[in-house]
Amino acid sequence: DLVTGHFEVRQALLILDNCEHLLSACAELVGALLQVCPRLRMLVTSREALNIPGETGWPVRPLNLYAAGLLFVDRARTVLADFIVDERAISAISQICRRLDGLPLAIELAASRLKGLSLEQIAKRLDDRFALLTGGSRVALPRHQTLRTMIDWSHDLLTEPERVLLQRLAVFAGGWTLEAAEAVCAERDGAAVLDLHVQLVQKSLVVIDRSDRSEKRADATRYHFLETIREYALEKLLASGELERMHEHHAAYLLQLAQTAESQLHSHGQKHWLDCLEHEHDNFRAALQWSQGEISDSTLGLQLAVALWQFWWMHGHLREGRRWLEVSLGRADSRTSPDLRAWGLLGAATLGMKYFGYDGYYKDVPLQLEQTLALFRGCGDDAGIALTLCALGNIVGSPANLDHNFEQGQALLEESLSISRRQDAHPWITTHALFAIANLAYWQMDLTRSCTLFEECHAQAQFLGDAHMIGVTLNEWAGVVSAQLDFARSVTLFEEGLKITREIGNFEGQRQAVGGLAVQLLLQGKTDEAMMRAEERHRMSLEHDSKLYLAGSFQMLGLVLREQADYVNAAASFRQSLVLFRDTATTTETWSGEALLGLGTIARLQGQLKRAARL
Repeated sequence: DLVTGHFEVRQALLILDNCEHLLSACAELVGALLQVCPRLRMLVTSREALNIPGETGWPVRPLNLYAAGLLFVDRARTVLADFIVDERAISAISQICRRLDGLPLAIELAASRLKGLSLEQIAKRLDDRFALLTGGSRVALPRHQTLRTMIDWSHDLLTEPERVLLQRLAVFAGGWTLEAAEAVCAERDGAAVLDLHVQLVQKSLVVIDRSDRSEKRADATRYHFLETIREYALEKLLASGELERMHEHHAAYLLQLAQTAESQLHSHGQKHWLDCLEHEHDNFRAALQWSQGEISDSTLGLQLAVALWQFWWMHGHLREGRRWLEVSLGRADSRTSPDLRAWGLLGAATLGMKYFGYDGYYKDVPLQLEQTLALFRGCGDDAGIALTLCALGNIVGSPANLDHNFEQGQALLEESLSISRRQDAHPWITTHALFAIANLAYWQMDLTRSCTLFEECHAQAQFLGDAHMIGVTLNEWAGVVSAQLDFARSVTLFEEGLKITREIGNFEGQRQAVGGLAVQLLLQGKTDEAMMRAEERHRMSLEHDSKLYLAGSFQMLGLVLREQADYVNAAASFRQSLVLFRDTATTTETWSGEALLGLGTIARLQGQLKRAARL
């Protein structure tokens, strides 16, 4: 009554700070004041909203990296007056602030540790952040003296069911959907999880990923923990004795999701499922890592990797996917079915072929494919036989293979096509056989037949709704059309291919389309436009961290620079390309030869005829 009387006629701002432990009382007070004090405004801070009329919520986000860095430096200079901010310090400070989620108290506690540790030591010890981040100000509230007591404060305000859900959610890596939380964390059904999950969001312990609101799907909203909260919840989950059981639920849910997606990866729902799998990639990694432990089922990891390898192939996760498959195959035992082992070997071989053998392959791939074919023939799996024959035909007939044999490759691919057409479990395999035979015709310079086959492959892929195959077919088809000297149509096909491969996130297809456009523009004398595309491809290769891709992009830059008469930089690009090609572990002699050829043409243009002839 005293407070109400004081503010009844006054224009004022009243601040109530830190209300979450007195939520009902604060709601009652605020409600009463606002009813009788028309000129009063109130600012309330709390982990949870008061939920009274007239309230507008304003989420207080963690500090961005720049602001967090400024705070760290400010507090560091109260500990070390001569604290120097150089390039090395900036790198370490950025790492510390990023890993501490921009939480001001955590950053202040980290800076206070400079009394006895270096920046690098602090960054290295953040894996055990709760032991590290102690020793706050003696005059601060107890809950502000260590990172653990700060989170304990919020945790202790939860109900027991909320605490249980909080710790179970820690099994997720990289976020989750409400559907996933209900499937993994519920006792019997997801009914109880919904309300508890909403409470954790309202209490600011679970964060909504606002960026996913642009998705058309109603269930696309994702949630995550700040990493500090996740580590705390994971400790609680381990202490509860439920960690292994939650890992089992998590892996079982993800296996079902991956297998559902796998059945749709060559259909009109392809983009939706590729996006879904990419969103859950960190969760798949966590489940695969757990599946390699002693307690887990030895076949579960292989089942999961087999369900994912086509996604890894389409989205360019080639080395990572191959590694998971080989590790999982290494754990296979007598309980592993020959069919599952065969699909695992086929996946490892396909991912090791760097896009169906066109850019080379790992040396053990042919042996893996021979083993795969024997297993599939033993199982009578026509789909597996057809796809394996297709891969073998690619290797045998590809010019990237120095011992290539066009006739043998053709026979393998024709057998693949025949078998794929008589099985109906996986109709998309037919497009792969057509694609491979079309490429073989191109390598033999039978351009008319190659175009006819690519056109048939394109039509079949459109009927199935397989955007990935549509995109890569357009790219290869464009190359054949270019060989027929129809550069304008080739540009149109490459542009269509680029649009589709970008939509579905196919990096390899995008790289190929951008490179193809650079060549076609160069052939039309449009050197400035060609340079823009060549530089775009170079940026893509740098981002992908692949020596093979980078070697190709340097070669492309060399071609354009040569046409612009910049012979010094063109030669430097060809030399860099040659060095990178020689550093790769794949069969790349064909492409190394093109780099040498480029150097030879530059020597000729500079009048160095003997050097040109030798190169």
